[in-house]
Amino acid sequence: MAQSGIQPDASCSKAFQLIKQGVPNAIVDTFSFFDRDLSPAEDQEKLSAELSAVDSKNLKKIVKFIIFKLHPEGKKIVVRHISKNIDYEEFIKMLPKDECCWAIYDFAYETPDGPRSKLVFVSWTPDTAKIKSKMMSASSKQALKSKFDGIHTEIQATDYDEISYETVLDKA
Repeated sequence: MAQSGIQPDASCSKAFQLIKQGVPNAIVDTFSFFDRDLSPAEDQEKLSAELSAVDSKNLKKIVKFIIFKLHPEGKKIVVRHISKNIDYEEFIKMLPKDECCWAIYDFAYETPDGPRSKLVFVSWTPDTAKIKSKMMSASSKQALKSKFDGIHTEIQATDYDEISYETVLDKA
């Protein structure tokens, strides 16, 4: 598929560092962007400013997932939601029913050798999404994914069965 030319906002890469490396202990309790949807303009600017101030010392891995979306103007990809909620079912509920989006999920599971964790990139393109949205999502996915190193698995899902815990566990 041809690239759309749409690029991720700078806040996308900075948010990814929160999930990969952790959140500085100094801001764990004051970070104001956990577990709420971000509005397009004002919150994106505040998020970028707050993430720019993040110091990479004394990190604590608490971010469980980040959801990204296409900005309403259709010119860039922005952060929609950052969460420290560890419940996989809550993550699934945060995926919009009729809109395309992308997500990074810190997928934890048990093996005979002990607990494991892998970063999963999710391309969510529900069957009920508009055709234009599906095309923009598909053509912009690589631009977003290329900003993140350390992704272990990619899941392309069009319905909730394709992103069930068991399905992702099989691919992890």
